[in-house]
Amino acid sequence: MSARAVMTLLISLSLVGGAGAALSADDGPAGRKADDDRRAVVDAAKQAEAETDPRPDVGAGSMKKLRTGSVSGIYLPPDRSTPQGVRLVGAGTRNKDRLPRQIPLAPDHVGLTEQAQPRLHWHSTGQADVRVDFALMNVDSGQIVLDTTLMDSISQGDHELHLADHDVSLTPGVTYRWFIMLVPDPENRAADIISAAGMRRVEAAGAAEDWAALAQRSIWYDAIAELSAGAASDAKLGAARAELLAAVGLERVGGRRD
Repeated sequence: MSARAVMTLLISLSLVGGAGAALSADDGPAGRKADDDRRAVVDAAKQAEAETDPRPDVGAGSMKKLRTGSVSGIYLPPDRSTPQGVRLVGAGTRNKDRLPRQIPLAPDHVGLTEQAQPRLHWHSTGQADVRVDFALMNVDSGQIVLDTTLMDSISQGDHELHLADHDVSLTPGVTYRWFIMLVPDPENRAADIISAAGMRRVEAAGAAEDWAALAQRSIWYDAIAELSAGAASDAKLGAARAELLAAVGLERVGGRRD
């Protein structure tokens, strides 16, 4: 496993409530140093999560929507057994460089998709000359499915990652967590600024449906992907996209098409 994958796994474990990092089998100085580094990463992630509001754009009205769906009923969340509190924005040791936040366009619960290779979207609040990494973790097994560098800088606005471009497919019924990581210092991965969201693939219900029908059946990722594809050229789709994002507490993102 690469150094990035090890770091991502450690942080993932701390964020999804895992038991913690496995320690090295090496009892020598190198093994002890590796263990100390792993503990430092986990401690930094836990401290960062405590200091970071995972719902930065959620007000009192939005919290009502998160519990019940949007006021208009545009999106109906899965049942209450679905894991909650999985959206994370900008966790990391103190952001001294004031790097832009990377906001997953996803609900605060595990969102659903019927696609084996869905498109994932996030919004950057600004531009920065900083490396951007992506990781996908199988939460059920604790395995890193994908660990890659996406770009050497990030622009303001919306971004998309298509799992098909990385030859990765989701297994039905398995819970995954995906991470966008700004890497200001590749030699100190504990300084990464991390955002995350959760997803699970479910079996397709049958015939193809439009975004509205998908949203009513809780199929978040497929609904937002369809709207995102057409929002730039169709004002009605853009408005629907903004309303769908507002339904999961992302009002401040929904109106932005930078």
